[in-house]
Amino acid sequence: MLRAISLTTKDLILLSSLLLILVMLASFITCSTQLLPPPAPAAFQISKLLIVPTEVNVGEKVTITAEVINTGGTEGSYIVTLRIKDIVDRNETVTVAAGASKVVTFVIFPDAPGIYDVVVGTVSQEFTVVSEPQIFLGEVLGERKYNIEYNITLKNDGPGIVTWIQLRVPLITLREPLQRVLLAKVAPEDHKTTEDKYGNSFAEFEFINIDVGKKVSAKFTYQMAASQLQYNLNSCEEPALAELPNPERLIYLSPYLSLSPERFIESNNSDIVALSNQITQDKRTACEKTRAIYDWIVDNIIYTELDEDRGALYCLKNKCGDCTEFSCLMIALCRAAGIPARQVEGWIYTSYTAHQSYSWHDWLEVYLAGIGWVFMDPTMGSYQENRDLYFASTQGEHIILATGNPYLVAKFSERLSGYEYYCLPSVKKPNLSSEYTLQIGGAGQEL
Repeated sequence: MLRAISLTTKDLILLSSLLLILVMLASFITCSTQLLPPPAPAAFQISKLLIVPTEVNVGEKVTITAEVINTGGTEGSYIVTLRIKDIVDRNETVTVAAGASKVVTFVIFPDAPGIYDVVVGTVSQEFTVVSEPQIFLGEVLGERKYNIEYNITLKNDGPGIVTWIQLRVPLITLREPLQRVLLAKVAPEDHKTTEDKYGNSFAEFEFINIDVGKKVSAKFTYQMAASQLQYNLNSCEEPALAELPNPERLIYLSPYLSLSPERFIESNNSDIVALSNQITQDKRTACEKTRAIYDWIVDNIIYTELDEDRGALYCLKNKCGDCTEFSCLMIALCRAAGIPARQVEGWIYTSYTAHQSYSWHDWLEVYLAGIGWVFMDPTMGSYQENRDLYFASTQGEHIILATGNPYLVAKFSERLSGYEYYCLPSVKKPNLSSEYTLQIGGAGQEL
């Protein structure tokens, strides 16, 4: 039952005042809400770029950290880009709350000496990679001295002007304990020296506006010495590197394992993997496996000059090939067995017979745990009398221009014997001819 409530005039005045205050307060809150600006969108800046350590040996770990700060009013995501030597190395996406910060970490294992410029966002630092001291396990039997003159000429055969040419040529450099450079001259002097990811050095030239019939050229003069070495494999008691519990070393060497097959080195192909397993199944150490692979290639592959590079799989299926196929197949079989291996390219001066000659040549190095990179040349070893001379042994005949795999995948549109060029013609189709001459004198002179 409802009961009547009696309000006095004073009560009514008080209640009205209260309602008026509530209405005014609600109106104020509504107006205030409408006047407040929306929160600022996420905005990011990079600070506190830190590199530890700032000097390392080749293959050692470098840790790069940077702080990402969200200066905006809302949470957001940001792609952090790590650039090394002006090349994007990797990206990482981070989500940061408004007004907060987050540290992003990158870990790298540089595989070549040099100064590395690091850029994250707008912040930059650098670190230095030095060559790890080379401990050669073996015997230096002597050296052979060479005088080398190498000329490259490019000619514009028309019909129009070639507006720009870039020529890239590998340089002969110190490669302890395999070779020393006593003198090096490069002309023209107006060129740039660069390095690739394998640590190979190149001279890069630019030529502008070459008229029809005109030529441009580069000349290289060297005095160098190639070592006669015998590697000592007696300490090779370790299993294949892939079986070792050393993830940091594996990361450094991973480009030379079967996880990273390359053009012409099909190390993850099922036929190559099966053959590698068959050859090495009863071998215990990496040295024993490497020797078994070397002997199989020497016994089963017939040397045949090819008009172009074909690679490991072609060599296996056809049981023939030249130095490129011999080396590619051995690299692929070694990688499939868990043994790092890499291509080596350069010149060879064959002086073991009365007929002396020199030519462009491919061979390889394998990485044997506890020993390091070891020379192998199954092509030269395919001659029965040479078999032991080119397994973990050099005769001072090989002149190294590049290691890794720099030429099997050419950087430029044209690849010639040991050099590359790229041109911009004034007509649709270029007509640029090339010529190179190589003279090696003093070869066979023991030091």
